[in-house]
Amino acid sequence: MQPLGILHHLPVSSRNWGGIQVQFAAFLQATRSDPRFRHYLTTDKRSLSPEIEALAGAFAAPPFDPREWWGIVLPKWLRQRRETRAARRWRIDAAVNINLPGDLRAVRTARSAGAAALYWERGAVWFGREKPLSSEFRGGHHLFLANSTASRRMLQEVWRIEAPIEILSPCVWNAPPAVGERVLPSDRPLRLGFAGRLRAFKGGVLAVHTVAELRAAGRPAELVVAGEGPDRGRMEAAAKRRGVTDHVRFLGQVHDMAGFYEGIDILLHPALREPFGTVCPEAASFGVPCVVTSVDGLPEAMMHGVSGLRVEPHLPLAAFGDLGGDPSDVYPLVYRPLTDDVGPPALPDPARLADAVLRIAGSDESYASFQKGARAVAAGQAQPASHIDRFHHLVSLAMSRR
Repeated sequence: MQPLGILHHLPVSSRNWGGIQVQFAAFLQATRSDPRFRHYLTTDKRSLSPEIEALAGAFAAPPFDPREWWGIVLPKWLRQRRETRAARRWRIDAAVNINLPGDLRAVRTARSAGAAALYWERGAVWFGREKPLSSEFRGGHHLFLANSTASRRMLQEVWRIEAPIEILSPCVWNAPPAVGERVLPSDRPLRLGFAGRLRAFKGGVLAVHTVAELRAAGRPAELVVAGEGPDRGRMEAAAKRRGVTDHVRFLGQVHDMAGFYEGIDILLHPALREPFGTVCPEAASFGVPCVVTSVDGLPEAMMHGVSGLRVEPHLPLAAFGDLGGDPSDVYPLVYRPLTDDVGPPALPDPARLADAVLRIAGSDESYASFQKGARAVAAGQAQPASHIDRFHHLVSLAMSRR
């Protein structure tokens, strides 16, 4: 079997580093010795992240920077010509655009190199756009990949993509080899975890209100926050307003996520928008149940009533400001799984989120059932080997459509 030569397009600078880049780095690490792949990357090497630099051995050739030539910054058409020449030299089979809407490099490079062009949607379709996507972008890819049914429906309804769309869900790359049974703590408050970049649409302010609602109902609870971002100040202000400052801990950027999941009882993810929600299967692999908003891809990332509970978003977006959130940092459209349509975002009521938490942690028996369900669901979700196999299959499928 000849290895597939794949040219990847995605931002990999330190300032762009996030969940997509973490998944990409894990994929490179897992396939660096896989004889089915040859990986290539064109990027602005001036800002290449240390994480990608550390994976230089995973590439069949050093990452190539078409932007400059002998210190001269080139115009876009010359950069495209240099990238095309490199792609021909590498004899690539496919160019993959990862979450860069409107970017035509993969389409044009693949066309010139006789390769397949793929677009992999990982959340960009939720962004508001002032200009419609060009017909060259919408029709130039041989295959679109989506990380969830929600992403596929958004591609169809918002971007009006008529090309074939296949689902390639994220996987948990570093699941623990074995997890023992978890029990509710008797010597400390119930510990909720919140993990992700602190942006308003992630619902961090709602997580703070949920802890306040639990404590008001007589259930000692605390919130542990893993991540950094511009919404931290609003979360701190909400904690002060509700009198729970001493019960909300901000850990900043956490590198030991295994330790984070092992130290919490329930993961709370009250997002207003979430294309998939990888934190849910990650938490489930540690036996941690989740409480999430029923929006976008989150119902696909956990199993309602088994590995956690989802809460329908009934409050209007206008209520977000009253709760201390930032409505301007919320995307204009979301996928609504209950009705299988696209519409304006809403938010879950923190009181209902607290009720869902209590349904899980209301008794030892209930918690035992959910944590066992979380482990069982995690075992049945996409594993690294099957994720890699499906990626290989879908690239081969795109090649057959050239």
